[in-house]
Amino acid sequence: MSSEGVQVLHKATALLRELGDGTPMSAAELATALGQPRTTVYRLLNTLIELGWVQETHQRGRFALDVGMFATARGALDCSPLRLAAISFMRALRNRTQKLVLLTVRRGTEAICIERMDGSEVYPVGMQLGGRLPLHAGAGPRVLLALSSPAVIQAWEDEARANGEAKAITPHTLVDIEAITNRLQLIRARGYELSMGDSVVGLGSVAAPVIGPDGVCVAAITLAGRSEDVTGETGGTPHRDLVIATAKALSDKLARTAPTR
Repeated sequence: MSSEGVQVLHKATALLRELGDGTPMSAAELATALGQPRTTVYRLLNTLIELGWVQETHQRGRFALDVGMFATARGALDCSPLRLAAISFMRALRNRTQKLVLLTVRRGTEAICIERMDGSEVYPVGMQLGGRLPLHAGAGPRVLLALSSPAVIQAWEDEARANGEAKAITPHTLVDIEAITNRLQLIRARGYELSMGDSVVGLGSVAAPVIGPDGVCVAAITLAGRSEDVTGETGGTPHRDLVIATAKALSDKLARTAPTR
């Protein structure tokens, strides 16, 4: 592929990521977000509409992801060995606790949900399948950040410092860079993380790392529910222990099924 083709692919990917938050956007808004001329954005939109990945909504002049994009993404999820290996463990954890269970992985400086199982209470908020959060917001994302390479942590810190502080998702999100860095040290020391309303108000969560055969964190398992149920004095410790045990069991399975060299 030519260098020009690579640049177009990068621009199209950035546009899809902007629409991935679920809020329809106009060409002008996309141009501002991407730092691209409006004519370039229109060309990208026309191509992506032809591919069935983007559609113009009933609000004329506003665009959103089309079902073709979701079908492509679903195919990628269905082929993910990590997700397939995790499903039975997640289901067992969900059935035992009747809480929301998430599987998240890191891509760049964001956490992406590649599986979600709702419990007895269905929460229309929080990370949806394919949803993204910055690596400092929420228990699962912070686990991924804490166990990332120094280069990833530095990239996250550079982004945060460029904005003066980390991005706030709710009024309870930890945004002070030094405080977050100290939190990452705590996560590495104790092997799990807690969140209380810093990605969704009123929602608490506990997360633990999934370790791949090479000793690197490949995902985070998160259990979420009402803060008082998940992280309170009554439910906090049992839920934490179940999440840690689930993440370890999945890690052990990945180690057993890893191809031999």
